[in-house]
Amino acid sequence: MAHLAQRIREKIALTVDGLPLTQRNVFVALPDGEPLSGAHLPALIVRTGAESAEMLTLAFPSVVLCRLEASIEIVAREHVLVQDTLDTILVQVTGALNASAAAFTLNGLAAGGITYQGHDGFEVEASGESPTARLITRWSVTYQYAANDPETAL
Repeated sequence: MAHLAQRIREKIALTVDGLPLTQRNVFVALPDGEPLSGAHLPALIVRTGAESAEMLTLAFPSVVLCRLEASIEIVAREHVLVQDTLDTILVQVTGALNASAAAFTLNGLAAGGITYQGHDGFEVEASGESPTARLITRWSVTYQYAANDPETAL
């Protein structure tokens, strides 16, 4: 079995796969700066980052509560209405991750759910075969596990 952060990352990608605008153009942990071809746009790139943890119980086995930072990068071809496109995709992503209790908890991997934390605006990148616009959205995922079984979510 994999680390819970990896399983969470993969479940986020699966949950947002097949949205109307991005369709099946969902990538997990694509290296920063790696260009996407025009055929793969618009697209979503799912990554996880920093994580904090704290013990909730002192008894054995202790329960560990984790908060994992995740990002969903929205990438689209640059055009006059690209901000509208990015906003529409963000609405679709948010809707998919909040469509049901199962989606919100990533099918039980994240007991505390996945919550939207915002973004810092969009950027335009003019290099490559065609200019692209990117919007990196920030999410927080809260999950827990028993200290003696870090591969199984509680």
